[in-house]
Amino acid sequence: MSPFQHIRRELGLSLSEFARLLGLSLSYVAAAETGLIRRPERLLEALAGLGYDPDALRAEHAAWRDRQQAEARERLARARVS
Repeated sequence: MSPFQHIRRELGLSLSEFARLLGLSLSYVAAAETGLIRRPERLLEALAGLGYDPDALRAEHAAWRDRQQAEARERLARARVS
């Protein structure tokens, strides 16, 4: 689970509610949550406005995204061997 999904679920919000709270589009927040946006600065800025540390979240997001990419590479490698 991405750090942004974790925050949203802690707040008990749907994706659309979360996007509305942050003043961002649903598609942008969804893309950031799934890792499609490498540097989701607008989301980080909006979360900073709610009291979250943008630097810590940026680092968590980067680490999470790196793990996701490594897992995807491993799955591809296993699929090629099979």
